[in-house]
Amino acid sequence: MLARLALLFVLVPAAELALLYWLAGYIGFWPEIALIVFTGLTGAALARYQGAATLRRLRKDAAAGRPPADAAIDGVLILIAGAFLLTPGLMTDVAGFSLLIPGLRRQIKRGAANYLKSRITMSFATFVPPERRPDVVVVEPNRLDGKQPRPGEEPPNRG
Repeated sequence: MLARLALLFVLVPAAELALLYWLAGYIGFWPEIALIVFTGLTGAALARYQGAATLRRLRKDAAAGRPPADAAIDGVLILIAGAFLLTPGLMTDVAGFSLLIPGLRRQIKRGAANYLKSRITMSFATFVPPERRPDVVVVEPNRLDGKQPRPGEEPPNRG
C-alpha cells in the first residue's frame, strides 16, 4: 500500500508536469498560466458553493433525525475536489471538476460503495446469536428420535 501511494505521489506530478510542458508549447506560457489560475479560482468558488449547500443539507438531515451519511460523503468528495482544483495541473483539475458535477459525483459514490462492499465482508451471523437468527434452527441435543421441530412449530411433548 505504501509503495502504491509513493508511486502515485511520483507519477501524478510527473505526468502533470509533462502535460503542462506540452500545453505550454502548444498554446503558450501566459495563456497556460491564465488557464491554471482560472481553473483554480473557478474550482474554489464552485467547491465553496457546493460545500455550503452540502453543509446546509447535512444540518437539515441531522435536525430531522435522519442519518446524514449521504451529505457527509458528498462533503468529503467536495473537499477532495477542492484540493484537486487548488493543485496546479490539468489532470487534477479534471478530477476536481468531475467531483463537483452532482450526477458524476453520485456515480462515483455508487462505484466507491460497490468497491467497498466487495472488499468488506461481514456476516449476519457475526453479530446475532444463533437462537435469534431467522434462518437457523436450534437443534435440541437431548432429542432421542433425531427429529427436530420445524421453525415456528412447538416441540412434541416428552412426557
